[in-house]
Amino acid sequence: MSAAGEVYALLIGINDYERDSVRNLQFAVADVLSFREMLRNRMDLKDDNCMVLGSPCMGAAPAPSRAEVLRGLAQFSNAPMKPEDSFVLYFAGHGFEIRGKSYLLTVDSDPSMPELLEETAVSLETLKNRFARNIRAGQQLWVLDACRNQPTTQSRDTGSTCLSAPMARDIVALAREGTTSPGAEVLRTLAILNACWEGQVSYEYPPGKHSWFCHNLLTCLQEHAPEELDVTELADWVGQRMVNNAWRDLPDAVRQMPYVVVEGRPVRLRMRPLPLPTLFSPESPEPAKVAIKEISVAPLEVQVEHIQTPQVSTPGLPPIPGDILELEGLLAGLEHTISALRDGSHSSLREGQAKLAEAQTQWEQMKAELETHELGLGQKQVGGERIPTNPT
Repeated sequence: MSAAGEVYALLIGINDYERDSVRNLQFAVADVLSFREMLRNRMDLKDDNCMVLGSPCMGAAPAPSRAEVLRGLAQFSNAPMKPEDSFVLYFAGHGFEIRGKSYLLTVDSDPSMPELLEETAVSLETLKNRFARNIRAGQQLWVLDACRNQPTTQSRDTGSTCLSAPMARDIVALAREGTTSPGAEVLRTLAILNACWEGQVSYEYPPGKHSWFCHNLLTCLQEHAPEELDVTELADWVGQRMVNNAWRDLPDAVRQMPYVVVEGRPVRLRMRPLPLPTLFSPESPEPAKVAIKEISVAPLEVQVEHIQTPQVSTPGLPPIPGDILELEGLLAGLEHTISALRDGSHSSLREGQAKLAEAQTQWEQMKAELETHELGLGQKQVGGERIPTNPT
């Protein structure tokens, strides 16, 4: 995306489904709302260029029924996008394949029969034939977090509960179709970032209040701050983070890995640089303070207030840079030094006390030598008083 290009986004998140046979989700709406905030903050998305369809409904926006999803896609197909613009589609909800056809479930989808599903869900074939090639943006990013575990309450033989081989095939075909226009060579580039791939399912992550994929996607977008973001590299970062953390945070998802399909040129998103992190958030402790109340030399006594070190990291912010971590180490070292001074164990204190003792001994020796010298010059000592031996 060039610096002058606009960003357009259609964001669909479905928690609540009308049919009892479709299992409701917890965080699909939260996923798309958080992703919208990222687009606003990092890609300068304008509200006039964005449509959010969510269930439960948000404000005056309609529920993401099949009709409304198709209407939204048609609206963006007719939008005056230019080659330097970018279009982002994010779908968070259920999706599965049945009898060789792949579908994204809308709020009113009925998966009880293939014939009903054809009429109430959005097939990837419909997306490919009617919309992908008609969106004029020079590059597109489609994020599909659709193959959730246990999508329906029905038996498994009603359809695939994971991303099947036919669905993977349909996603690849969708990406390929989105890069061409009738009678023209490749004009655009399209990347489809999938929350999982063939044989896998996408899990929700209650501690993060997002899907497992979205939680790691948003975290990577906060941690990595290039001004030009390659979607393939982003998928690698997200996948590596999921692999590193799933064994501890969500063992059921140890096999879930994102997968990106790219057709045409590499998709590189122009990103606004992340702001420099601040050491203290409003909820963080105040900066470290050291107050020395009293110092006396003999004996040396030091009283200090407790040193309060800042938090090393703040949830929701990028990692603290190394120089700030170094500052925390210096503060910890200072606390150790003050503590050592207070209890008399500091090496410098012991050395100083030894030098003071040595100086005291030398002074006593000098005094004795002076007294001896003065007596040798004609003074004698009577009691505690010196008197001349030759008074005038």
